[in-house]
This record gives sequence, C-alpha cells and structure tokens, in this order.
Amino acid sequence: MNPDWPQGSPSLSQNAELRAQLKELTSEATTDQATRGATSLLFRFEESQVPELKKALEAPVCEFAIINLTPNHPPRTADSPFTKSMHKTYTDCYHYPGFTGGNWSYAVNTNDTSGVALALDYGVDGAGGAAAPTDKGDHQWNGKEEEEEEVPEPERRLACYYLGWDTIEHHQEFSNTPLFFEEINKLAPYFGPGTGAWYVMFERHTDSLESGPR
Repeated sequence: MNPDWPQGSPSLSQNAELRAQLKELTSEATTDQATRGATSLLFRFEESQVPELKKALEAPVCEFAIINLTPNHPPRTADSPFTKSMHKTYTDCYHYPGFTGGNWSYAVNTNDTSGVALALDYGVDGAGGAAAPTDKGDHQWNGKEEEEEEVPEPERRLACYYLGWDTIEHHQEFSNTPLFFEEINKLAPYFGPGTGAWYVMFERHTDSLESGPR
C-alpha cells in the first residue's frame, strides 16, 4: 500500500483523500481521452463458490491464470468434454501439495483481455468527495462501463482462474507434472492471445473500526 495513503480511516470506502488518489491512479492520459485508459474485467461468482475463492485471495500467493479461448473452440455445453476439461484443469490442483483453494469464472462483460473502457464517472466528485453510490454492486468505486451489455453466456471465452498456493515454487512444480498437462494439452490448441498466469501477494488492510482500540 502507498505509504502516503491515509491510514486508520473510519471507512476507507468513504475516505475522500483516498478516493481522490485512486481516481488519479486510474485517470492517466492515453490516446483515448474519453476513457483515459481505465478498463474493467467483470467476473461473477455464485455464493457457493465464494468460500473456495476466498482461500485463493487469502493465500500466501494468489495466481491469476487467464485462458483466452479462440473463437473456434469446441462446443461449451454443460456436459461437453471441453467444458469438463476447462473445469478439471482447476480441480486437478487440489491433488497437489501446496494448493490452498480457488475457483474460476468467465468474464461477463468482454472477451478482450484488455477489459472494457470505463466512463469518466469514477464515483468521486470534483472536490474529491464520495459521489452517490450506483446500483451496480460489482463496482466498489462506482465505476461504470462504457458498454453495459453482457456477453451472452454461450459466447464467453475469457476465463480467469483464481488459484491459491503456499509458494510460487509449489505451482511451478505442479506445472511440470503429468497431471497438469493432462487437461492443458487438450485446451492448448484453443489458447488465444493474452493467455498466461500472474502471481500476486495480497496484504490485508484492517480498518481501524474493525481492529478496535490500539
């Protein structure tokens, strides 16, 4: 976290100074002055998926594995072999030491790994204060997409796997096993541009109201 960001706020989501700094971070000038470079990718999870998803986000290492499918991928019906492979490449992780949990989903707002351009309304007024909340609970900072239409479910091709690991080495070891390649070899012919994986190490920020007196 930026050391200059305010700490110990009663509510980070209502802190005008922090929100103004977040707006600045997402408003870097680009050739597209209408959106100024900020984009979003929206992944939706069922309530039943959240407990395992939380394990990935709270793991020492969270891996974001992106599979951007090419348009010519096999049918993605509920019981198709291709759909089963897309899911099994995630569940196979549970059979390897060091995996803590996770889940996966298709992006609902785009098939472009660059995301959907955001409009200029970032939920912060001109003075840096909090704007009125929108009715879109998925947007923590009240951003809104330039294109609001969702990609029809059968046409979604951008999958993100949220995978928790004790260490990066655990995943690297797993990625050299026959179990890893069992499904990857079936899916690889349909990997499009942007397919890859990134490691993130999150640090929890505890709000002063949650942590109590110091």
